[in-house]
Amino acid sequence: MFEACINASQQNSYYIKYIDERLSASIDKLKGLSAMTGKGNRCYYSVACEDAYCDQLTDILVDKIADVILLGYKNSYFRDNLNIRYDSFLSNTLVNIMCIFDHTADKVSIKNTIGDISNFSIEGYCNFRMKQVKSKWDEIILLTNTYEQVLLDDRILREFIAFLVNAIPIRESQMSVFLENGDFLLLNAEGEQLAPLDIVYPHQSMQEQLMLNLVCHKSKHIYMVGEYYNAVGEDFEKLADILFNITVIKPSIKQ
Repeated sequence: MFEACINASQQNSYYIKYIDERLSASIDKLKGLSAMTGKGNRCYYSVACEDAYCDQLTDILVDKIADVILLGYKNSYFRDNLNIRYDSFLSNTLVNIMCIFDHTADKVSIKNTIGDISNFSIEGYCNFRMKQVKSKWDEIILLTNTYEQVLLDDRILREFIAFLVNAIPIRESQMSVFLENGDFLLLNAEGEQLAPLDIVYPHQSMQEQLMLNLVCHKSKHIYMVGEYYNAVGEDFEKLADILFNITVIKPSIKQ
């Protein structure tokens, strides 16, 4: 029987919840068992399966641990060290976009160094085994903090975000975004649903999540279907107008 346990502080219990939610279907397919528990100031995610499925489950676990580190811990790390405000849509969007840069290369590096997951502490790994990756993050943070006063100006902050997004290649020829009930659905040109990318950080607004996904699935043209202007707000609209080619389609009124 193969067993593994991933743990984090209660303060970062959303790391464990993210892993639990993303692995439930895979655990079922591998005929395994899983449980999320808490003890003292720690939160635990325990999994077990037959030895025949050990390699498969290990690969899935390591992949999700790397996602938590790059989409959760990295977000917190940047917020703790950048000298910009985080109480605005633009500031949060900047941090979120910074978190996806070098994602592929950093994920390979992290997955190669995670090692034994029989009793794996997320904070322990991040604090003591990420020197090389963190050194790159620190360079970005230092450069950004050099222009701290500039980044407090919303107009220039939008221009800086546009500069970053321009470096991201086009991934879709066309994308449709359906907005309803405070949530969104993404479809490509073929009508296939695009998997949303979630920042593993609490208190992310729908607008911040949507903007990140528009950047990650960068499209030549975007169709917004629904009550776009009411759903996203002025800050989102101003930034989206700079970054993307958007057509708004209002829903037809049923007679």
